Amino acid sequence: MGSLRSAVDTGTGSVRGSTCGHALLLLLAALSAGCSLSSTYVHPGPDAIPTPDAGSIDATVLIIGDAGLPRLDETEPVLEALHREASQDPERTLVVFLGDNIYPDGLPPAGSGSRPRAEAILRRQAAAVGGARGIFIPGNHDYHSDGRDGVLRQAEYIASLGDPHVEMRPRSGCPGPEIVDAGTRLRVVLLDSQWWLDANLRRSTPSACATSNESAIVAAVAAVLDSTRARRTLIFSHHPPASHGAHGGHFDWRDHLFPLSRAVGWLWIPLPGLGSLYPLYRSSGAVGQDLAASSYENMVARLDSACVTHPPLLWAGGHDHSLQVLTGARHVPFVVVSGAGSIARPDPLTQDSDTVFASPHAGFMRLDALQDGSVRLEAIEVHADGAVQRPWSAWLAPAAAGP
Repeated sequence: MGSLRSAVDTGTGSVRGSTCGHALLLLLAALSAGCSLSSTYVHPGPDAIPTPDAGSIDATVLIIGDAGLPRLDETEPVLEALHREASQDPERTLVVFLGDNIYPDGLPPAGSGSRPRAEAILRRQAAAVGGARGIFIPGNHDYHSDGRDGVLRQAEYIASLGDPHVEMRPRSGCPGPEIVDAGTRLRVVLLDSQWWLDANLRRSTPSACATSNESAIVAAVAAVLDSTRARRTLIFSHHPPASHGAHGGHFDWRDHLFPLSRAVGWLWIPLPGLGSLYPLYRSSGAVGQDLAASSYENMVARLDSACVTHPPLLWAGGHDHSLQVLTGARHVPFVVVSGAGSIARPDPLTQDSDTVFASPHAGFMRLDALQDGSVRLEAIEVHADGAVQRPWSAWLAPAAAGP
């Protein structure tokens, strides 16, 4: 098996497609606005790896984020594709929803006019698990309705659906980490990353939580990594440690010249200069949900410090509405962004020297741990007509060296 990391050098490779207009190129360069990908980017490297024979797979993990805006009046292609994937071998499959499970405001109280729609969104996702094990973790939008109380309501509603294999973690509104094993080869570390970004959540951490401060969380994550030997460890949170989407500071010409069109699709009113204020404001770190924010930077640095001695295989998050695989910064070998769980939500992104794969299309990720200990990651794109493509896959880890 070739090394995926060795396939990524300091070049950026070729990009098949760009949304940059020729007449705007100089203006965008002056504004430091990069070109958004309009089609899938695959860094030159080893050929895609075919789906392993079912008999060789120890466990499969399907990673999907930001699926909280599905089509409710018709079929949601991403969830339909997820259901087909999960149903292939449900007893050996784990589906993880990486937060923002109900967009935009989480689950409101019973009696609220928006409650039926929010419940329907959760039911649609839970049904897509297809008999496999399903875990929801919270994202920042899940906290928009009454903070922690809203997330606890979401957990209660998921439990009320009556499927013992589908649940919300971490439990009881705690920050984590919580541990879930998949098969005999994988260990999943689940974190509520919004806890790190919201001072109110930190101050009101329930007394029953096993961890209630940053140092305790870091120590607990390090202990899991240090004690895990026979399994590959995966860290899952809503917020990824790196991204080349909007939360990572990327905005394209549309954001600079037609910023209102992001909020209202048909509102293409040119606001040159004025429109650039918003991207500049975001890149300054003033928005707490962006990687440039001091609280976000602190979260990444502190959790990365837990990975020094025994790094996890990857850290996966959603948050940005795209699919990305990056060579990890610091002590995490790979960063996975899987926040494209709804056809309605793809957002601009770009690629950089650390990009192995990037897609502006909807979809999710599939990770297979084989019985010999090797691990394969695959990107699954889903298009509005329901068509499914598998444009990239690679080995992330070789077979285990010993018993």
